[in-house]
Amino acid sequence: MKTKKILFTFSLLAMLSAAAYGQSFTATDGDWHVPANWSTGLLPTSGTNPIINNSRTANITAGNPAALADILRVGNQDSPTAYGQLNIAGDLTATRNIQIASGLNSEGYVTQSAGMVTFGNNFQVASNSSGSVAEYMVSGGTLSGSTGNIAVGTQGIGLFHVSGNSANISAGSMNIGEGATMQFTFAEAGVTSIDLTAGLNITEGASLLIDGAAFTGSVIGEIELFKFATINGSFGENVTFQNFGSLNPQLSQVGGSLMVIPEPRIYALALGLLAFAWIALRRRSGRS
Repeated sequence: MKTKKILFTFSLLAMLSAAAYGQSFTATDGDWHVPANWSTGLLPTSGTNPIINNSRTANITAGNPAALADILRVGNQDSPTAYGQLNIAGDLTATRNIQIASGLNSEGYVTQSAGMVTFGNNFQVASNSSGSVAEYMVSGGTLSGSTGNIAVGTQGIGLFHVSGNSANISAGSMNIGEGATMQFTFAEAGVTSIDLTAGLNITEGASLLIDGAAFTGSVIGEIELFKFATINGSFGENVTFQNFGSLNPQLSQVGGSLMVIPEPRIYALALGLLAFAWIALRRRSGRS
């Protein structure tokens, strides 16, 4: 009888350990919120470390309770199938980290179109292991880590793609590595900025791509890409503007912001006309 109790205890501990460290998504393309789609038969919790790997695609859909994890890994192992994808349209809360392409030579892809994604410590895009390739694309919803860090391409090749101006992105700090590409794809009236309460750190070799295919040019003045308390480094010559037509955009740092001026010549002309109008108004007031 005592032997059976010991065996049961060991079995229970093994199940708990598997749930915490090796809870894998098993559906080829399925819903995160279905317990049968996980190797343990249970949904991840705030104390477990789920893995989306082996060419699996998980989908977090709207209308469900928040998906939970302690450390979430999308693309984890060094193997021919070290590939995972996560599509987010609902809420996701990671107590500590979200890691996209966390393992050696792994691939991970995450898209967010809606929902609230929060992380406690780190949001890592190809920033855990060498040879990793990762992409995060956000077009809606919120990505928030109030005191956490966003890292892109510090170990592998990482793309952080902000599409349109419908999302909200905030964190404590951000590290952009030499393997990173930051892409901002403008909507008609601009693009979502990344709001940091502390530092923006840019390593030499990092790239910035700004696409204006949908931009109408109706905005006069600066369009913010990053807001920060401090900045270290720059993109240097690795800044590319594409699909802006006849506009002549430029990148500029204004105080604690890194901004795009879509048409510096028109902007300067508009400021000049405003100044001229103000001077004329002052002269007229002086005469009367």
